[in-house]
Amino acid sequence: MDKKLILILLATFVLVFGCQGGDDQSAEKLKPYIGGTTGLIATFTEDAPPAEVYDGGDFPFDIEVKLQNDGEIDVKKEDIVIKVSGIDPVEFGKTQEQTKMNAPEDLLGKYKDPEGNIIESNPVYVTFDDFNHESSVAGNLEYPVSAKICYKYATEAVSRLCIKSNLNEQGGVCTVTEDKQVLNSGAPIQVTQLSESVAGTNKIAFIFKIEKKGNGNIYKVGTKCSEARADADKVLVSVDTAMPNLQCAGLADGTATSGYVTLRGGSTTIRCIQQLATETSFLKVVSVKVDYDYQDEISTKILLKHAE
Repeated sequence: MDKKLILILLATFVLVFGCQGGDDQSAEKLKPYIGGTTGLIATFTEDAPPAEVYDGGDFPFDIEVKLQNDGEIDVKKEDIVIKVSGIDPVEFGKTQEQTKMNAPEDLLGKYKDPEGNIIESNPVYVTFDDFNHESSVAGNLEYPVSAKICYKYATEAVSRLCIKSNLNEQGGVCTVTEDKQVLNSGAPIQVTQLSESVAGTNKIAFIFKIEKKGNGNIYKVGTKCSEARADADKVLVSVDTAMPNLQCAGLADGTATSGYVTLRGGSTTIRCIQQLATETSFLKVVSVKVDYDYQDEISTKILLKHAE
């Protein structure tokens, strides 16, 4: 995560949850994220493909996918792959390679302007042109047409931990043992149910859940949605408290604070231990980033008719 972005997020988070009073509208403006549980939204544009086409090579048609970023993470065009399936490309005058392409432009995420207004992302159109069934068919044939959209995405989340010089102290500036509020960026995976507790002398623990909220499929980041079983349901998790001696359990192929986990049944739980060395009490922001490849699929039907 960009360091400048982290500072902005932390500052706004402190303002939202550290200040007392104020109206709901002002607090909403200060929240670092818009939120939501979607990333890219894909649809076929009207009449592309058309509901009916004809054989004989005199009825070329396009298949066009409209993409819009409904989340808050920018996606580079080379990290978006669209693949058309359901029809034999050779039968419709195409090669296998011509049924797969990257997006022509980057898809920027939604964001808030300085006044708190939500600025929507601009749509991007991916066009597979000039499909044409040149041979003749007997009667009418219905074909399913689908488009799989694979893209690299991420979820950013922040919460706050209670840090105390005396973890047995009651009252004070904050409470250690309790559930904490979590704010997430708009994305199909969310960080939820973060709770903090005392784990020993000068030691706290916090546990949080990572949950799949979208209807698509998850793959290990950078695999281009390989659909290999070994890559399915894997996400890269990075945890940061900006304090030394943080250790998180269950993170594979990484470090003490970053690594891969598998979302079994759509979720997983991660436990972290933070060693403390402080003579004061304060609130401390913890940030979690989850990186993954995400795949959605849209489908429709076309009717191939015999041209008289």
